[in-house]
Amino acid sequence: MVGCYMSWFAMMESDLEKAISHAVGISDSRWMIIGRHLGFIEKAWTFRSLTEYVLQEDLQAKLQNVAKRIEAESTERNNVAHRLFVPSEAEDGVVFYITEAKRKLRLEEQVWTVGDLFERITSLRGMCRDLTAEETTKALSGIPTRFTKIENMRRSAFNALLSSLSAPLQPRPDAD
Repeated sequence: MVGCYMSWFAMMESDLEKAISHAVGISDSRWMIIGRHLGFIEKAWTFRSLTEYVLQEDLQAKLQNVAKRIEAESTERNNVAHRLFVPSEAEDGVVFYITEAKRKLRLEEQVWTVGDLFERITSLRGMCRDLTAEETTKALSGIPTRFTKIENMRRSAFNALLSSLSAPLQPRPDAD
C-alpha cells in the first residue's frame, strides 16, 4: 500500500507539472527540463501562484483548494519517502518513525492504517482528476495571454520612461 501511495503521488506530481506547463505556455518536454530542477514544494507554490490568474471565480477557488491540498500532502509524502516504516503490530497498516532534530530532539510514531492509506490514495486520485480536468486545462491555457498583456503594459511603461529620459531637457518657463 505504501508503494501504491508513492505511485499515485508521482502521478499527481506529473499532472501538476503538466498543469504548470499549460499555464505558462511551454511544451511538456521543456517543462520536464525546468521541473526536474525544482523541488516538489516549489512546483506546488508555482501552481498556487498561477491559480490567481484564473478568471472564473468558482474555478479559481476550486484550484486554490487543490493547491492547498497538494502543499499539505508534500509533508506526508516526505515522511513516507524519507522515514523508516515497518508493519504495525497493533493495527492493520504501517508505523512511520519520525525524527525531528532542528532545535530539540523529537521522536514520533505515526500509524497509517490500511483505511488511512486508502483515503490518501483516493485523495491523490482526486487531485489528479482536478489537475487534468478539461475546465482546468482551458482555464490555465488562457494565462499566457494575460501574461503577454501584462508584459506589454510593462514594456510600454518602460519605453515611455526611456523616451522621457532621452528627450532633450527644456528650460523651465520660470527660469531666468
